[in-house]
Amino acid sequence: MMLFQEMVEMVREEVLQKIAHPYLFKHIDNPVIDEDKLLLTVFLLKQADLNDSQVITYATTKMLIQIALDTHELVTNDSVHKGIEKNRQLTILAGDFYSGQYYKLLADLEDYEMIKVFAEAIKEVNENKMIIYQQAFAGLSEMREAIVAVEFSILEKLIDRFRLDNWKNFAMSFLFLNRMLQDRNTYNLTGNSFLFNRLTKHSEELARLAEENKYLLFDPFIQEATDMLTEALTSSKNVEDSITARTTAILDKIKQQMYVEEG
Repeated sequence: MMLFQEMVEMVREEVLQKIAHPYLFKHIDNPVIDEDKLLLTVFLLKQADLNDSQVITYATTKMLIQIALDTHELVTNDSVHKGIEKNRQLTILAGDFYSGQYYKLLADLEDYEMIKVFAEAIKEVNENKMIIYQQAFAGLSEMREAIVAVEFSILEKLIDRFRLDNWKNFAMSFLFLNRMLQDRNTYNLTGNSFLFNRLTKHSEELARLAEENKYLLFDPFIQEATDMLTEALTSSKNVEDSITARTTAILDKIKQQMYVEEG
C-alpha cells in the first residue's frame, strides 16, 4: 500500500497531466489545484475499503471536477476577464475541457455509478452557487447552508458512497472554515470580499448589519464550525500528520483573527 504523501503526489501528477493543454495554457491562466481539498480528498478515500488504484482514480476525478467548477466560476465573476471576450470564451471552454476529462476517466472504466454520484454533486454545487450569486437566501443561516453545500457537496457524496459518516463533521467543518478564512483574509486586506458583497446586496437590513458589525456577522457560524472541527480532530485517531498540521493552522488562524477583531 502506498504511503499517504506518495498518493497525494500521484494524484497531483495525474490531474496535471489531464488538464495539460498547450493552447489553453498559452492564452489563459493555468488552473490552480486546491491543496487543502487534495489532501482531504486523498485522506478520506484512504479511510474507505478501496485499493490504491481506486483511491487515485476517485481523487483525481474529484479534483478535476473541482478545477472545472472553479474555472467556470471565473466567468461569472465581473472582476475577471471583464471586456475580454476571447478570454471569456476560452475560460468557458477550459472548464468544459476539464469537466470532460473527469467524465472520460470514469467512462473508460465503465464506472457509471460514480458518474451518477458526481453528477448529482455537481448539480448541488451549481444550485447553491446560484443561491449565493443571486442573493436568493432568506438570511445568514441560509447563506451559510449554501456556502457549506458549495464547499462540501462533492466530498459529501463520496463520504455517503463509501460509508465514511464518522468523518462527515470533520470534513464539513474543515472546508467551511477554510472557505471563510479565505474570504475573511480578503476582507481584512481590502475591506471587501465576495461573501460580504452578497450580504450587502441582499437587503437593506443585512447591508446595515454588515456595515455595523463588519465580518463579525459570520462569527457564530465560524465558532460553531471551529468547535466541531476541534472536537473531531481531538477524537479522531490515525489522522495523517499533514492533515493535522493543516487543520491546526486553520484553527489557529481563525482564532487569531476573531481575537484581533474582538479587541
